[in-house]
Amino acid sequence: LVWIMVSVVAGNGGLEKVILKHESGVSAEVYLWGATLTSYKTADGIERIFVSPGALFDGKKAIRGGVPVVFPQFGQPDKAMPQHGFARVSLWALSAQSETAEEVSAIFSLGDSETTRAMWPHAFHLQYTVTL
Repeated sequence: LVWIMVSVVAGNGGLEKVILKHESGVSAEVYLWGATLTSYKTADGIERIFVSPGALFDGKKAIRGGVPVVFPQFGQPDKAMPQHGFARVSLWALSAQSETAEEVSAIFSLGDSETTRAMWPHAFHLQYTVTL
């Protein structure tokens, strides 16, 4: 019996998150809001990622803690853009997933839109892969 999977479920605040589980017992959780990794548990079940108890899961602000994607700026040199860019306050798509006997992975993607081009006038396509 192989126990490997990728699933999309409702997380905190009703935001969708992707859960990756591997038969070794390792797991990860990534919210589509900001493609923020909010959980990584080792095979012994120990949580290795910090998320602030004060984190808001409201789909407006970045999730405080976890592992965010910072793009296209670090800090806030351009005050017209959110701190650390717009990637961590954007809704990403789960664009692909893979489940084999060796690994489980999910690919998240974000592309430019009218909203992003209003802040940063460039075309782009980001992909972020999480693999267990």
